[in-house]
Amino acid sequence: MKTFLYQLWIEYKLYFRSPGALLWSFLFPIITISGLGVHFGDEKPISVAIGWVDEDNSIASQSLKQYLFQQAKEFKVEEGKKEDFNEKIKNHKKTAYIFVPQGYEKEQKKLQLIYNPYQIQSMMYISLLLDKVVAEYSLAQNKAGIRITEYQKQALSVNEKKSYLDFLVPGVLSLQVMSYCLWGIGFVMLSYREKGNLKRIAVTPVKKSTYILSQIVHRYSIIVLQSAFIIAFAYWAFNVKIRGDIFSLWIALSLGMFTFMAIGFFIASLVPNIELCIGINNLLFLLMLGLSGIFFSTDNLPNFLQGFSQFLPLTHLADMVRGIYTEGKSVFHFGYGMLALLIYFVVAFAGSVYFFKWTSR
Repeated sequence: MKTFLYQLWIEYKLYFRSPGALLWSFLFPIITISGLGVHFGDEKPISVAIGWVDEDNSIASQSLKQYLFQQAKEFKVEEGKKEDFNEKIKNHKKTAYIFVPQGYEKEQKKLQLIYNPYQIQSMMYISLLLDKVVAEYSLAQNKAGIRITEYQKQALSVNEKKSYLDFLVPGVLSLQVMSYCLWGIGFVMLSYREKGNLKRIAVTPVKKSTYILSQIVHRYSIIVLQSAFIIAFAYWAFNVKIRGDIFSLWIALSLGMFTFMAIGFFIASLVPNIELCIGINNLLFLLMLGLSGIFFSTDNLPNFLQGFSQFLPLTHLADMVRGIYTEGKSVFHFGYGMLALLIYFVVAFAGSVYFFKWTSR
């Protein structure tokens, strides 16, 4: 126990002696939140993708859909059920959807645009475009002797007002967990190995298990401290609150931390040098940064990229943290995400144990 505590103390001293590590760990997420928060403000939309609900499912409604979205190519159309879209709008995951009720073809010729009243700027864009397209479609119908389509707008009552920062902060929190584990473990471990630090430790009475345990505890405690700092700053500076319970958030973040720690150890154990580690870490970082819904909703991605994003561990971590943070859900609501992270952890940890070496190859 004495050896473990001494080794842990050494790791803390080495960490706090590095200004670069402190800058990346604590100032980078704060700069990111501040910059994007000031730029986007309170009412910038999370997603401008538009939904389509067709309860009539007739030739006329399909003709309407084809015309509308041939003319309005700026939007990505997502088909679904009314109840699902209402839930997404209430939780600020969707800006609006077009609803075609039963009887559209034979009786009413009416459709509605159901929207989130708090996402004003995106709604202005959607509304202007659809006003124009529906007017053109109605004029064409009238000339053909067909009853024109009536177009109504209806604001949906939402749970509570949320801003882009409510979406951003959980994403940055998840991103920071990933980046610290990839760079703070993979890169540092390879650096220790190439400098001979691990070789010198290997000939001391320190056991491999003791050394690895001290590394895990040290880095876990640093990430917890970082996370608490980000959460406190977001609340103090922008009044972004945690709507779920702290226990669920802690479980989600801890699972993400251990998963990415295992991935970091796996990369450090597998690759032979720092240069290759930098390349792999940059590739993973940029890939997940762009496709895991950190800064913007994955709803705006093409369908094939949305499917691919579900294979990325950061996507599941960000979804869990965001669901707990902004929607008040329990961590156990995200069974599939928890299972995905556990699989990544087991595979990466097993690979780390198999490939780990004290010395360079």
